[in-house]
Amino acid sequence: MSVAEKRAYCGFFNSELRGDPDLKETLPINSNSDDFYKVVSQSTLLCKFIAKRFPEQSVEANADSVINAAKNAGVKVNIAADELEDAVNNTDMVLEFVWQLIKVFLCQIKESEDLKRLLEGDERLPVLIAQPEKLLIRWFNFHLKVHGHHRTVNNFNSDIKDAENYAVLISEIAKDSVGEEDLVEAFKQKDPKQRAEMVLRWAARIGCRRFVTADDVVAGNTNLNFAFVATLFKRYPALGPTSDEIVTDLHNKIEETESLLAESILDKEDLQSQIDQTLLDFDSLTAELADLELNFDEVCSERDGLQGEKMDLESLLAEVNSENDELESEIEAMSAEKEDFFAQLEAEINIKVDLETLLKETKEEFETKKETTENQISDLQKQLQDEIALKDDYSSRLETTLKELETVQNDAQGLETSLQEKLAAHVAERQEVSSQLDAARAELEDTLRLADEAEQTKDDLFKLLTDTITELETAKTNAQATEEELRNTLAEEKAKKEKAYQALQDKIEEFETALAAWKVEREGLLKRIEELENELEELREEMAAKLEQALADKAAALAAALAERERALNEAENEKDQALGKVRMLLSGTAKEGPLWKLESTLVGPQWKKKYFVLKDNLFCWYSSEKNVSERGQKPKGVIYCEESRIYEMDGKDLPGKKEFVFQIDTGKTRVNIASDTQEDLKSWMTEIRVAKKKKLGVKVVSEAGDKK
Repeated sequence: MSVAEKRAYCGFFNSELRGDPDLKETLPINSNSDDFYKVVSQSTLLCKFIAKRFPEQSVEANADSVINAAKNAGVKVNIAADELEDAVNNTDMVLEFVWQLIKVFLCQIKESEDLKRLLEGDERLPVLIAQPEKLLIRWFNFHLKVHGHHRTVNNFNSDIKDAENYAVLISEIAKDSVGEEDLVEAFKQKDPKQRAEMVLRWAARIGCRRFVTADDVVAGNTNLNFAFVATLFKRYPALGPTSDEIVTDLHNKIEETESLLAESILDKEDLQSQIDQTLLDFDSLTAELADLELNFDEVCSERDGLQGEKMDLESLLAEVNSENDELESEIEAMSAEKEDFFAQLEAEINIKVDLETLLKETKEEFETKKETTENQISDLQKQLQDEIALKDDYSSRLETTLKELETVQNDAQGLETSLQEKLAAHVAERQEVSSQLDAARAELEDTLRLADEAEQTKDDLFKLLTDTITELETAKTNAQATEEELRNTLAEEKAKKEKAYQALQDKIEEFETALAAWKVEREGLLKRIEELENELEELREEMAAKLEQALADKAAALAAALAERERALNEAENEKDQALGKVRMLLSGTAKEGPLWKLESTLVGPQWKKKYFVLKDNLFCWYSSEKNVSERGQKPKGVIYCEESRIYEMDGKDLPGKKEFVFQIDTGKTRVNIASDTQEDLKSWMTEIRVAKKKKLGVKVVSEAGDKK
């Protein structure tokens, strides 16, 4: 069973949550694998279902929230959060929890006046709704009884295994989709599984094929069959019309028939007025024909004048055609000129494209050269900065040497004074000092020479930089001059192109204007010629037809009017007689009549009253006595429309008065209890009423009258 239930629940959720964007990666669930338990364990599926079908519950996509929301919705929960999260290893508990959740959804039944017809005794509707299995079984049996089926249903397993009760139920609640022929075919089927397949195909027609397969029906799966019946109930909860509604409908149809008879009389009077008006119209037509005969000669002369005008128009049309040929030649010449101009224009456009390409290449070359020059200037500037730094270093060293030289000079002066004092003793020392001084001077000369070389290098670098900048400025000026020259050339070519294009457009516009004017004028002339020809032809045909038909119509009109008048009067009289005859046949003539006992409410409680009952076709009526039946115009005390009623035998011991032979007619709104004096009389009346359920004479009479109305 768990396999069948898993398959059913997968199909249910695939249908219920189809199109949910949060479940597009999850649905549809494969019922042939364990995907169902994996999806349920994630709680998102159940969360979405509860949020959709129990919107008053607050729920989140986790096991604890789902279980709490299900409890608040009325589900009998027998599973913990950790067991739900481990659904793969707790399959039976998960299936039971999911079934209880689906069952609560299917059993959301609202109170209605119609459902009160299922109550028994002092039973209250809320109590019955609280027992959904019991309510659905009563609803099932109600429709079986309405159909006149001999079986009843007491459970959702063994009583529906052969699918016969399902077949009767669906044919009763969905008469528009399942006919009597379908039901006969189902009962002819000997194999219960094949019959179940037929029933499920009917269910698919009305959008109720859910939960069960033919195997589930034959196997008697209680849960799935309960879910299937609940699905049928949610789609067709109504129990059908009551007896009062049927009687009211019958009275309305009779009133419509009477209204139809009154309207037939009014139609007869209108027809007489139309015949009188036809006679007046005929006299007017005769006078008009005489006037037409007098004007015929004038029309013929006018026709001759129109023919002359037609000849003039034809000559004018020939001239217009000649002008048209000349204009077409001019158009061809202009087209050739236009093609040459476009070829020239295309060549100029190609030249422009070449110039633009050359300008682009020149710009790119200039940018490249400019970038290279800038890089060279940057390198030269860097070298210049290095030379300047070197010069500064040499200058610093020179200053240091000069300072040292000045110090040496001072020392030399001191030594010279000392040597003058000790000249003789220190000659060798003086010579040494002189050699040191010569060396210092040589070093100073080298330093000055290096400084001169650095200055020369600096001047050379500045000159190179100046020459490079001058060369760049010259190249920039040349490029700007070239660009300006190209722009001027492009502007001149563009102006020439626009001027030529404007000249071409003016020429084309001038030609199109002339051509449009000529076409308008030509169409007007052709249209006028055609109108004149049509008018002449219509006038000729009209005069010929009137001359040919006038005399015949004059003689036939009066005869036809008189014949039509007589026919209409006869038809109206016949229709009236037929309708009255059908109504009389409906309200007279009996299939069975006789006295019976009827249980009625009185001031002292329910009592059996003897009435005279009459059964005619599908109408079951009763009168106070047999005398009232024969009196003309006497209406019955009550009427029951047999076709929409149910009849079944009852135990009279449960009713007041202790009548033994009792049967009840249930119209849906009221129940009428009737008793006879013998068992044979009881069976006879019940048989005749069941036969009358299949007759529709009263409905046909009213329907025919409504169609004619």
